[in-house]
Amino acid sequence: MIPATPSLKVLALAGLALCLAAGGAQARGTPLSAAERAKCLAGGGSVAVMGLSGDEGCVHPMPDAGKPCTDGSQCKAGCFLDSVHASPKTAGAPVTGACARTDSIFGCRTAVVDGKAGPSLCVD
Repeated sequence: MIPATPSLKVLALAGLALCLAAGGAQARGTPLSAAERAKCLAGGGSVAVMGLSGDEGCVHPMPDAGKPCTDGSQCKAGCFLDSVHASPKTAGAPVTGACARTDSIFGCRTAVVDGKAGPSLCVD
């Protein structure tokens, strides 16, 4: 067993504090201005925290959300598998996806291109 030195104890406590803080608090980014917020809401969008930066942005629901598709050209905001990640059996295999529910680019998704599952991608 490695003896705990004072500096090691401090680092361990600091790491624990960061983990606890990250679990209970959202990142604080740049909020939308009052005018941007009003424009977003008036256009049918909703204000959301966008990615790890914590910046606020406007997310719009898509009119073709959930529609079956085999390529992003068939959808307003892209065609994706329902599952977050393609399995090794699915990657490159013929699949049917669903049109994106919103225009947000954040999160983990597997695109469907020309009827085949593409690579999974996570955008933070």
